[in-house]
Amino acid sequence: ARFGGKAGSTLVVPTLGSAPAKRVVLAGVGPAERIAGDAVARGVGAAARAARAAGARTLAIASTSVGPASAADVAEEAIVGALLGLYRY
Repeated sequence: ARFGGKAGSTLVVPTLGSAPAKRVVLAGVGPAERIAGDAVARGVGAAARAARAAGARTLAIASTSVGPASAADVAEEAIVGALLGLYRY
């Protein structure tokens, strides 16, 4: 499968027993040099929805630094994204 990291895109990859998790979800936030303020939130939201659709009951998030944003800012955006992404009316 190909994954280019386009903003809002996701790819669910089964681990086939090679990791404790049953699946890994990759989420795109777009090119690093053009990441908008809410790109992390949108990416994590998309990943959370993809994980739920794949049957996940828990979610862990791993991230690298995102431009000039601090780790705390990235974590805050990730939490907001997961909460909004999983919200149901």
